[in-house]
Formats: sequence, C-alpha cells, structure tokens
Amino acid sequence: MKRFFFIAILVTALFMQAAFAQTESKKEVVGPQRTGFEINTDKSVYYFNYDQQSHEKIRIIAKIPFIKSGEKIEIKSVYSKGPYEFNDIYSICSDSSIGKCFAKLNDTYYFVDSDRQYGHLLGKWALAAKYGEEGFSTPFEITTPKPFELYTSSQKYTIKQLKDAGLQIIFLGSKISNQTKLYLEIFKIKDSAQVSILQTEVPVEVLNEPPYYEKFPITFPNKVPFDVGRYNITSSWGDLYASNIFEIIGEVPVVDNSQKGGGCLIATAAYGSELAPQVQMLREFRDQKIMSTSSGASFLRTFNIIYYSISPTIADAERQNSHLQVIVKVVLYPLIGILDITQKIAVFEGEVGSLSAGFLASTLIGASYLWPLSLGYNFARFYKKIILVIVAAASLTVLGILVYDSSILMVSTMIFVLSSVMLGLSLVSKAVTVLRTKNKRETN
Repeated sequence: MKRFFFIAILVTALFMQAAFAQTESKKEVVGPQRTGFEINTDKSVYYFNYDQQSHEKIRIIAKIPFIKSGEKIEIKSVYSKGPYEFNDIYSICSDSSIGKCFAKLNDTYYFVDSDRQYGHLLGKWALAAKYGEEGFSTPFEITTPKPFELYTSSQKYTIKQLKDAGLQIIFLGSKISNQTKLYLEIFKIKDSAQVSILQTEVPVEVLNEPPYYEKFPITFPNKVPFDVGRYNITSSWGDLYASNIFEIIGEVPVVDNSQKGGGCLIATAAYGSELAPQVQMLREFRDQKIMSTSSGASFLRTFNIIYYSISPTIADAERQNSHLQVIVKVVLYPLIGILDITQKIAVFEGEVGSLSAGFLASTLIGASYLWPLSLGYNFARFYKKIILVIVAAASLTVLGILVYDSSILMVSTMIFVLSSVMLGLSLVSKAVTVLRTKNKRETN
C-alpha cells in the first residue's frame, strides 16, 4: 500500500512537472512577442498651419523587440469626430528596402516620418497599429497654434469672383468662444489710414470641443462694395480677435499650383470631399511622385495652366448635377487604378522615378481612354516613330535637368507625356490589328 502511494505521488509529480514545463515553453515563445510591440508618436500635439495647408510632420516610433521576417506594420488612423479612417502599411527597413518603411533607431526602437496629412480634420486622433498578431494604439491631437485665426480662402480676388461666389471666410482655432455670432469688419488699406468699408455679423455654430474649422461665404446679392486695392478683414468672437489681408485685382489671378500643392478640383467635386481616399491618392501621387522632381514640377506648371483654366467650371457643374458627379467618378475610376499600379511598379526615386512613373501612367492612360480610336484607324504603324520621339524627349529632359533650363523642361516633358499617351494607343491598335488578322485567317 505504501509502495502504491509512493508511486502515485511520483507519477503525479512527474505529470505536474511536464505540464509546468510545457506552459513555460509556451510562455517563452508567445508571451514576450504578444506584449512587446508598442507604437507612439514623437509628440502628443501637432500644429496645423493654414498658410501651408498642412500640419507638422508626424514621426511614428515603434517598439519591436522581435523582428518577424516579411511582416508588415499596418496602421489605421481613426478620427474621433467623424467617420474618417486612413490606412497605411509599412515594412521594416533593410539595405534593399524601397518605399515607406520603419528605420532602425536602436536595437529595439524603429521610426518612420509619416507622409499622411489629415486635411482640416482638427481634433483628437488615434493610431491603431497591428504587427502580426500583436496590436497597440496611441492617441495624438492636431490643433492650431493660436486660440483663434481667420483667413480668406484666397489672397487675391476679382470683382467678378466676389459677385459670383462671394468672399469665403475660413476660421479655425484651439479655443471656443461662448458667443453665437462672429463680428466682422473690413477696412480698405490706404497710404495714411484704413477706411471701414463693411461691417457685418455672421452666425456661427458653437462646438462642444475645440479645436474647430469652419468656413462660410459673405455674399453680395446687389453690389460688391469693394474696388481694386488691399483690404484688412478683422473679426471678434467674444474675447477672441483675428485679422487677415486680402487683395482685389483687376484681372483673373494666375493659379500657381506648381509651387504649392493645389486641390484636385474635379475629383474633389465628384467625391464630395478633399479627404476622400481617391482624392488623397491623386494628391499624394502628384505631390510625392511628380512634384518632388524638376522634370515633374516643370510638366505640372504647364499642365496647371490648362487644368486650372477649365477645372473650376467643371467642378461647379458637378456640384449642381448629381448625375454628372456619377459620370466623372466612372471616368476617374480607370485613372485611379492606373496611378495605384504605377506607384507599386515604378519604385525608383528622383528624376528616374518621375520619368518612369510618367511614362507608365501616360502609356496606360492612352491605352485605357483612347482605345476606341483604334477601332477606326490603325495607329500601330506609328509606334516605332513614337518610341523614337519618347527617347528624344527623355534625352532632352535630361539635358534640361543638367543645364537647369526650365524652358527646355517644359517642352520636353510635355512631348514626353503626350507621346507616351500615343504609345499606349498604338499598342492597343497593334493588338486590335493582330486579332483582326487572326480572325480573317480562321474565317478563310
């Protein structure tokens, strides 16, 4: 009996030891990996600059004790005040890494400077990160450096613009007044003094929680009370004060969006918001892939002269016609897909990256949008000549970059893009010709 009791105790002890060892083994493999991943921003508060239409760059810092081969860091940005979410995917940098990735800070910590911009969505945000099966979230805030700021949507207007659309006022800030009306006074700036031209009160919505961003137009249904000159617009909202300068000129101002990232007017009107993912993608492709180089910026300067002369009219028509919005969305759908493919394939940086992205995107655009022309005419006969034009334009672009000649770049980049579009059309035409020849042979 004693022997049996001793054997039972020994077996129980061995079983418990094995179970304990197995538990410890599982903890050793899984425990630290599931609890070790963390993510934070380098600041808790970032300031929005209206003049630059952007906020301070956000640096994301990740604590990664155990690197998992091939694993990506997925980061979702979630806005506290509305249904806005943005998704970004980062890899861990290596010597051969290309694109967005977390660079090594020390043995445990990695960082990346996010190029994500959150527009005018001021307030509290959260980054929800996922790395394999591990997750972590951290809050941050985007606010204004001053308690109250006021701007006009443009620094220059014409009388016709004020008559048609009014004077659009934009105000933002990190403090909320308890007043329900914004008092405005506009002065004309003269050599020796300022003369009051207009006084008005505008009802505003008192938000529950700062910061805020709001815009509204002051319209002039009868007569615009201004003439050509410089004006100072001042405002008071309870104990908060702000002012800004704008100018009325005698002719339509030239919109220079090559120096400052402008809006994608047609796409914004189609999707209803400049924060729509499709609009964000178009803007990011322009600013990060094209605008970052001399050749790309030169092409956009020429393109914008045409685009911004017609896009306001089209955008206004879209806002007044919901059917037109749907049509524009359908038309833009292939373009968005093409640019997404281009961003993934054209991985080179600098001038080479800009030219390769421009070539690939333009060729696909020509094939996608102009293919019906190939049904009535054989463009395939020109594709060799088109290739020669592309090579010549690319060579001329390189020359323009080397000698810093903007005139050469403007001409060469325009020819490069247009000939690439025609190459796409000619390739489709060649494919159509081959199919027709094949069908004739099978028929005969």
